[in-house]
Amino acid sequence: NHIKYLPPIFEYTFWEKLDLSYNCIDTLPSTLVFMNTLKSLDLSYTPAIEEKLTYYSLEFLNNLESLKLSGANHLPKEVYKLDFIKELILSNGTFEKLPDEFKKITTLKSLDVRGCDNLKISDLVESLTGSYKSLKELKVGNENLTTMPFNIVKLRNIKKLYIDNSCIEKISPSFSKFQGEQVTFRNCSFSNPTDVFKEIGKNKKVKQLIITNCVFGRSDWEIKGSEKLEEIHINNCGLTYIPLDIQKFTKLKLLDLRGNRI
Repeated sequence: NHIKYLPPIFEYTFWEKLDLSYNCIDTLPSTLVFMNTLKSLDLSYTPAIEEKLTYYSLEFLNNLESLKLSGANHLPKEVYKLDFIKELILSNGTFEKLPDEFKKITTLKSLDVRGCDNLKISDLVESLTGSYKSLKELKVGNENLTTMPFNIVKLRNIKKLYIDNSCIEKISPSFSKFQGEQVTFRNCSFSNPTDVFKEIGKNKKVKQLIITNCVFGRSDWEIKGSEKLEEIHINNCGLTYIPLDIQKFTKLKLLDLRGNRI
């Protein structure tokens, strides 16, 4: 709406969600610090994301759990003041890396950096040092993402990994030590899918593999046998055959192949 500023009314409100996205707000009103009931705030595509004073205000919102900062060109170092945040959405940003101070955030449970074309996932993982113990869910993916780096195994308490809109060529052999239980590919392409899915088959932790709306560069690929996979979902991918030997998946409880041409 091209709103440039907000009236000083927040000390009289008891909202839990506030969406200020797609406006021209660069400075948050001082009364925002009184919104102790706020749990979710969306500042996407506003100049306020890149102003350090924004984070001096937000540090008083101790009940804030989810913060959306999509479309950021860069994040100021003051972002470390959000050392209580649980969910952070940084999708479609143009920044190349997170500030070093990001490592001071220790409570992050969910992070979304999908569409951040300039961000290297290996650099991202190193920026999450403070959240290695807390992070449960990571969403990545962009047109430049072709592989998952070896240091992804440092996220030792992660449960779910989402990879969207990427052209995946391979996955590091270290992925066999990845600690997550669910891996999801959505709207991805695979030039040599066997190179990708053999590494997932070797993993000893992944129980769920979900592949949706993906394209495969070969028609002779298969998922390597696994002793841990309990669910495999391959949906709306145009498959004409079942890409696995069912006898090699001793723990498999569900095979979902809806939306294909088998």
